[in-house]
Amino acid sequence: MGVLRKIKKPIKLGMIADLHQDVMHDGPARLKAFLDAMKEESPDALLQLGDFAYPTKKNDAVTKAFEKAHSRTLNVLGNHEIDGGHTFDAVAKLWGMKGRYYTENINGLDLIVLDCNEKPKNHKGGYPAHIGEQQLEWLEKQLKTLKGPILVISHQPLAGTSCIDNAGEVQKLLNSAADKVLLAVNGHTHIDHVD
Repeated sequence: MGVLRKIKKPIKLGMIADLHQDVMHDGPARLKAFLDAMKEESPDALLQLGDFAYPTKKNDAVTKAFEKAHSRTLNVLGNHEIDGGHTFDAVAKLWGMKGRYYTENINGLDLIVLDCNEKPKNHKGGYPAHIGEQQLEWLEKQLKTLKGPILVISHQPLAGTSCIDNAGEVQKLLNSAADKVLLAVNGHTHIDHVD
């Protein structure tokens, strides 16, 4: 794949998903284990893929531990970030995100971070899993503009089981840039390994 030749040296990313600090008894221990492992690995950036911790004062220590663990930390909005009445915009601001969805370049690798929590017009309740029209237009523009290689990051899957409800539309956009898009990674499904 020609686009990979643009990467001058290997890039290492540390990723954690679905810490669920507020509902899992071992959240702090799992975060500590991850951060300790990342000290050994020396990644180029740390990413948390959503469902991390409610944006409350009692979770300041957890969110600050993640932020301080590396000079480059990136956040993805998960569906549970709004539990307790918070808004996605408020969470993004609290975590210092560029926005609910954004791009970042790490040593020549273009990351596209998506927010899959938008409500479709026919939303009937529960947690939405959708990318709205405005974000789709933004994604299309990014796929055309970015040189690549591109890593797409989301909380909810863009394909397979538990995927967003307009996955076909998103996949069509990603396929239009298949020569640049290397991989899409997500959290949400609580699968703790990659085959």
